[in-house]
Amino acid sequence: MIKIYYKNTIIFLTSNYKTNFINYKGLFYSYSSKKEFIEFWRHFEIICFNVDNLFIIHEKPDEVLKIFINDIFTFIEAAGGVILNSKNEILFIKRFGKWDLPKGKIDDNETPTITALREVSEECGISGLKIIRPLQSTYHYYSMKNRQILKRTYWYVMKYEGNEICKPQIEEDITEVRWFDKKDLVIVFQNTYNAIVDVLNDAGLLPI
Repeated sequence: MIKIYYKNTIIFLTSNYKTNFINYKGLFYSYSSKKEFIEFWRHFEIICFNVDNLFIIHEKPDEVLKIFINDIFTFIEAAGGVILNSKNEILFIKRFGKWDLPKGKIDDNETPTITALREVSEECGISGLKIIRPLQSTYHYYSMKNRQILKRTYWYVMKYEGNEICKPQIEEDITEVRWFDKKDLVIVFQNTYNAIVDVLNDAGLLPI
């Protein structure tokens, strides 16, 4: 199953109709043809107004993702990190008034790992980061200047053992950089995005 986040809606690309129908509420769309699906998507923002979940049913969810990438969206890729310090605190940035994880667009000739390390360093003002392991990518859809953008973000768990004072990258609209203990993550969860909660869950960092 593939998740795509859009505002307060989660779009699920899945082959499992029965289980999702029993366990979730939302709008279910059964894929029949590429042409019909593209037409359906043209009306997505109207159809899905106040819908929490949209399930697109296809025996091969990756095929729907390919249509999104090749025929519907402008596709971009980014990379970022879940950073832990020696106290196992987690590093967050505040951008546009919400708690987020540091990340940024992959430049030409960059690998996702290089981008993730660079973006964390630039956005938080720290160096000497080490990638521990990769996490699942997330997908996020948004509109900008009359274009529909689909962004894939590669995520990595990173370790930071330095003692530098974090400095927010103001020119990227970051107003605060802060370390959080796991027990204090409720502060983050009250003002963050669904995708960030899922990334932390994938990293095994949600409070029990």
